[in-house]
Amino acid sequence: MSWRLSFFLFSAFITVKEFECQMSTPSLRFGNATTSVVGVPPLRVYRYTTPTPIGECVVLVDEEGAVCLCNWTDCEEEAVCRLRRAYQPREILIEEAAATAKEEEEEEEDGDDSETSDARAYAVRQLRRYFSYSFPPMSGGGRDASVSFCQQKLHALLDGVPIRYPPSTSLTQAAWAALREVRLGEITTYGALAKRCQRPSASRAVGRAMRENHVCLFLPCHRVVGASRALTGFGPGLWRKVWLLRHEQAAIPARQLQRVESVQGTSLKRERA
Repeated sequence: MSWRLSFFLFSAFITVKEFECQMSTPSLRFGNATTSVVGVPPLRVYRYTTPTPIGECVVLVDEEGAVCLCNWTDCEEEAVCRLRRAYQPREILIEEAAATAKEEEEEEEDGDDSETSDARAYAVRQLRRYFSYSFPPMSGGGRDASVSFCQQKLHALLDGVPIRYPPSTSLTQAAWAALREVRLGEITTYGALAKRCQRPSASRAVGRAMRENHVCLFLPCHRVVGASRALTGFGPGLWRKVWLLRHEQAAIPARQLQRVESVQGTSLKRERA
């Protein structure tokens, strides 16, 4: 190998490492540029946070209120980096929202989703309602019907929130669309989602699509389990997946959830806000 080629490869390596460092530096996550690639305006999104029983959530929405990212703040840095990579070479500009989720609490209590309220905060208001929802005490022969009714109400809170999907492959888009059809209280498998996409042998590709999901909760990848119905990986933490499935009263045996809790060595009954 000639010295010129060696020098070229070394320079390219340094450039890539410098870029990765910039992308992973918290102080550089929120850019101030006003232009992106030639002829393509930057994607401007607004950052909201809201407390939940399993940690503070961060939500990024566009001008119309469509969700671009939803995750927990302890996973935010990596999640934002993945979102930026998905949109490359388009720039993403993140602005702190003028109002926090707490400032929306009064509207939430009044059920005010009128045009006078902040449309961009709609997703956050619905998220707060989702986490604050409690199933009423149920017993007797009508319990199953009552649970199903409550699950429908809880499902509707997030199902009506618009999502902005990043550029991706047709299979990934199909997997995301199939995932959003999974009802609250239900669970599915990677293989079942692959069949819904008319690609029954593409369960691994569907698994990759789940890992590329930028909008947790609104795209409910926590409802996806392994072929053996084992509770497999969830980026924000398996303990959060268990909590969410409990919250939704999903059709998973309690002993299975307890087994995951014991392996995690964490009591999920304790709030982690």
